[in-house]
Amino acid sequence: MAVMNNESQPYTDFREMYRDIDFVAEAYYNEFFHAYKTDGRFPEVYTFEQTKRASSAIQLLQLLEWEWNPVRLLALLSTVGAALGIGRPIPVYDFCSMIEGAALIGTPYLDYYTKKKDILIATLEMFANVEP
Repeated sequence: MAVMNNESQPYTDFREMYRDIDFVAEAYYNEFFHAYKTDGRFPEVYTFEQTKRASSAIQLLQLLEWEWNPVRLLALLSTVGAALGIGRPIPVYDFCSMIEGAALIGTPYLDYYTKKKDILIATLEMFANVEP
């Protein structure tokens, strides 16, 4: 089990930050996958416990200047991963690379992103069109 940084301790290693976010996103995916099968998206569960578990995403959201609750990021990563059929949340580094327009070289999920780009775009638009 990964040890998460305390939100009062800023990450100095971005790989560690991404790894921690992916770990928490996978737990979120596993916990709420039944809701995705019913509703077509992962719920944004803003309980104190879920927000606390997602604290590893706070620094990333601040760096990106996104005004989201970190739980929203977990729900988005999970929904995109499930919609693409990768059986897990989309890795946060891949997601940020897409949004920032960076290359996705080396990701094992590149085929999913390119072959299912219409699903990817529709899923991202679903979140863009809903107020946080």
